[in-house]
Amino acid sequence: MTDSGWDSQGYGQPSPQPGYQQPGYQQPGAYQQPGYQQPGAYQQPGYQQPGAYQQPGYQAPGALSPYQQGAAPGGLYLDPVTGLTIPQGTEVASPGLRVGAFFLSGILGLVTLGIGYFIWGIISWSGGQTPTQQVLGIRCWKVDEGRVASWGQMFVWGLCRAIIDEIAFGGLVSFVMMLANKDKRTLYDRISGIVLLRDPNKVLAPR
Repeated sequence: MTDSGWDSQGYGQPSPQPGYQQPGYQQPGAYQQPGYQQPGAYQQPGYQQPGAYQQPGYQAPGALSPYQQGAAPGGLYLDPVTGLTIPQGTEVASPGLRVGAFFLSGILGLVTLGIGYFIWGIISWSGGQTPTQQVLGIRCWKVDEGRVASWGQMFVWGLCRAIIDEIAFGGLVSFVMMLANKDKRTLYDRISGIVLLRDPNKVLAPR
């Protein structure tokens, strides 16, 4: 003690004995926060390494939903020419094929006396085809739903076509749109949300 009775270093407190540690005290370098892990081992709750993380409902590019896989057994692909996602083994029907279908439908209508073609159409619509399309291997594909057009959607498509063809220059406008647009769709195709696909291997045939 000094003359004042106080220790200049510890102010009256005893100096720590060798090896003494305060309760809970750890030497520098050994201290860890609760739940702390060394660098490289730390992970946030639910964390996955880059490349493994997926947002809820996320699919990698090119992956198909179960709905799409069921609708197109061979899978889908992005057609670089038209920019449409369509089933493997199919292609967008060309303008030449559609023009040929137009004239063939007239011939089939005459051969079947009209009424036969109509009855045939009622049956073939359930498979997403008109009688002419059935002969030529064409099928109507619902673009926004990723599946073959249903009977009701075929009816809407045919009704839109009949109305537009009756309007002055309506058929001409549809024909020009088919030639000018890269997806080869007419005015009534767009209104009904349908694209015509050439399906030579019948990959979209009902199973």
